[in-house]
Parts: sequence; structure tokens; C-alpha cells
Amino acid sequence: DVIASEAKQSPDSLALATARLLGTSPPADLPIEPDGTLWIDWYGPNGTFPYIEANKVLAAAAESRRGAGDRELHEEARNFFRDKTVLIGVTATGLFDLRAMPFSPVYPGVEIHATVLSNLLRNHFIRKLPAAWVISYVVFMALLAVLAGIRATAAFQEAGCALGVLALAIGIGVAAFAFRSVWVPIALPAVTVLLVAATLFIWNYFTTGREKRFIRGAVLLP
Repeated sequence: DVIASEAKQSPDSLALATARLLGTSPPADLPIEPDGTLWIDWYGPNGTFPYIEANKVLAAAAESRRGAGDRELHEEARNFFRDKTVLIGVTATGLFDLRAMPFSPVYPGVEIHATVLSNLLRNHFIRKLPAAWVISYVVFMALLAVLAGIRATAAFQEAGCALGVLALAIGIGVAAFAFRSVWVPIALPAVTVLLVAATLFIWNYFTTGREKRFIRGAVLLP
């Protein structure tokens, strides 16, 4: 009740206000976008956080106060909720508090707040690679594609080198996101590698390839 009443008076979101009340201040480098949005580090589909029906909790609490019911079961329930943060929300479709998210097209709003709160308490955030690093990364992948392409002596080798560098770019992006929660762009370096490969292929076709065709024709002359 204290958290709910103070959260209503706070200009922060429910998750941020709750984190402050729990003694956790957001880090100074909180990755907030210029429009005020925050990228959520999702933990899984609907139901990743445990759900307990409120009416059952209230009924069990009433039984416990009367001394009725299974005492051992009531003690297990108290231990389950001890030192935990509980968010109360609705999940019924007719109450219009369902949203679409990456893991599920139907996701309760209360679990979105729970996910953001967990991100704040555990310092789990998705951080974007700075623009300067992105430019350096794209240039590096382009140079790598050039170095790999110019060493190829046949068209299939050029294609293999391009696919290898492309796989490396995708692997770096996936690994950075999976293990460090860092968003590294994949499309930009991938397109750059493909353009470099196509340029090298065209260049070789009209230069080295033409010379090879000329020599082959000269050798075949009587």
C-alpha cells in the first residue's frame, strides 16, 4: 500500500518509482533514448514471472487469521512471499491491459512493469553501441571483406570469403546481444560486406577476368 500510494504521487513510471522505494536508484548511465523510452531486456514469454491469483491469496490470509486451514501450507505461502516484491495487476482480456511484445502477441501490462523493475534491480539493460564504435565496426568489416576478397583467385572463393565475413558480422552481433546485452547493428555491416563483395566481383570480372579470357583466346590461336 505504501509503495502503491507513493508511486501514484511520483512522476516516474511504476517500475522506477518502486525501485526507488526499494532503495535502488537508477544508474547514471541508464540507456534512455532521446524520446524518453527505455529498451526492455525481456526474460521470456508470458508467465516468466510467477502468477498467484489474488482471491486465493486473500482467502488464504483470512483463513490464517482465523486459525483455519492447513497451517503448514500457510507457512509455506508466507515463506514464498517473504522478501519479495509483489505487483498487483489484471490479466483478463476484457480489461484491455494486454500488449504485444517480442516473445508473445498477448502480454499482461503488469508483467511489463515487473520486467522493467527487474531490469532496474538487477542492472540488466540493453545498451546500444555508440555511433563512433558502429562506424569503426562497419569500416573494419568492410576492410576485412576487401582483404579476404582480393586474396581469392576464383569466383567461388570470393563468394566463400564474403559469406565467411558475413557470418562473422552476424555472429558478433548475436554474441554481443546474448552475452553482454549490447545491441550491435547487423544489417549495416552485412549490407556493407555484400556491397564490397559485389564490387570486387565486378572489378575482377572486368580486369583480371578479361586478362584471363584474352590469354585463353591467345593460347587457342593456331
